Amino acid sequence: MSRDPRCRSSRRVRMAPTLEPIERRNLLSTASPFASFQGVIDGGPGTPIAVTVDPADFGMAAGGRVLLRIEARALGEGSLDPGPTAIRGSSPADARTLTRRADIPGDTASVTVASVRPAALSLRTTAQHGSSGAFALEVSLAGDVDGDGRVDRSDLLAIRSGLGGRAGDSGFDPVLDINGDGRIGLIDLLITGRNFGASTQIRPLEATLGIDRAADPDGDGRVDSDVVAVVGRTTPGATVRLDRGADGSFDAETTADAVGRYRFVVPLADGPNPVAIEASDSFGQSASARITVIRGGPASTVSASFDFAQGDQGWQADFSDLPVDPDPIFELDSGIRPLPPEVGDGTGFLLQGHNRSDDLFMFLKRKLGTADGVLPHQAYEARFTITVASDAPSGAFGIGGAPGESVYLKAGASAVEPLPVAADGEVWLNVDKGQQSQGGAAASVVGTIANGQEPVESGPQPYASLTFEHTHAVPVRADAEGNLWLLVGTDSAFEGLTALYYQKIDVELVPVAS
Repeated sequence: MSRDPRCRSSRRVRMAPTLEPIERRNLLSTASPFASFQGVIDGGPGTPIAVTVDPADFGMAAGGRVLLRIEARALGEGSLDPGPTAIRGSSPADARTLTRRADIPGDTASVTVASVRPAALSLRTTAQHGSSGAFALEVSLAGDVDGDGRVDRSDLLAIRSGLGGRAGDSGFDPVLDINGDGRIGLIDLLITGRNFGASTQIRPLEATLGIDRAADPDGDGRVDSDVVAVVGRTTPGATVRLDRGADGSFDAETTADAVGRYRFVVPLADGPNPVAIEASDSFGQSASARITVIRGGPASTVSASFDFAQGDQGWQADFSDLPVDPDPIFELDSGIRPLPPEVGDGTGFLLQGHNRSDDLFMFLKRKLGTADGVLPHQAYEARFTITVASDAPSGAFGIGGAPGESVYLKAGASAVEPLPVAADGEVWLNVDKGQQSQGGAAASVVGTIANGQEPVESGPQPYASLTFEHTHAVPVRADAEGNLWLLVGTDSAFEGLTALYYQKIDVELVPVAS
């Protein structure tokens, strides 16, 4: 006859000395978190995150305590190697660390298991080896392997069924490895037994924000009235604060109802009106959302002119369609440089690269936003006037294609920031620019960089300035905050060196119907 798991739990509570901090091992995975936080460590320990274990939100295990499992994981491109998380209360008895793991196999995440009692606590993530960067902190009930918010018989049975499993074994389930030592053993069963009966109603906090459909039936973010209701959803009972102007100061507060709905009435000025909210729950999580409400008539044309004789003008250079770590033979270079003397005085924005990958894309990008006159959700036709200095003669021959006629100038726009992304050892652009002579949704073909001059048999080819007029083939719609990105670049089939000097880019964004 099987024994009651609660009896096994009570015996394991008496074996508490086995739960003292033990040697460092590797974590394989994590259970489902009930709460998530983010932060940044930039030299020294991270800023403490305040949380509250409230009996109204938690059911306690034996002894009036609950065991929390806290995983710290690096985010983004920083160097952060997070160490174990320190848990503190006003009294040493408020929080007792039971196990700590500094790293997981092939990654840098850390895991801490602690026994806590109802109290206000602080969670502080540390950095190892002098590293820094952004991190996510995920909190779960230790032993809640099915993620249902309680530790019960089903969790104990699941771990018991996996006993003896080790990382790398067929059928190994890392979720059952509570202390993250790479095996499913008695320690995992002991932790879960000690936390038997613990539960929580806290869940990861999210928040939405929008204009009341009655005021904005077509959902374009534009209204005619001088006041508007903004509505959204979050966790029932969460506190929601309104930030008119999205400037970090709060103007009103409410509580989400029993199904998580909330509502604010916001006065509007003519033109764009940024509106933000911040929701927070009783555990200490927060979530935010932001929109821009437009009051007034139709959108106007947005005009912008960028002369690189005055510096980079906010434009940024980058490269894609090449290996992740290109060799020096790619001869990549970019930045504001003196113009070649044959095209005049002043400076231009140099983009240079040797097309060793048979498909090099060299590009400039710049964000336009509401400060430039762009309206949220508005669709625009992007019109460009581009002046560029090229030394690629017309009618020349080259490897893979001509140095002029096989290098395609492209221009367009996107609501998504154009970024190089790595995949399978190569770097590609995250928006659709097309391929060589073919355009895409984010950039269409303007022309080639052939400069109309005869090839010079010896010595450097002279530069000549070219001016192109171009209307991007695909309308671009600004995002919910009124941002879009301009994109100008060259897509090369010529397997040689291309060095261009962008001299001036003028843009008109002409509003078009949805």
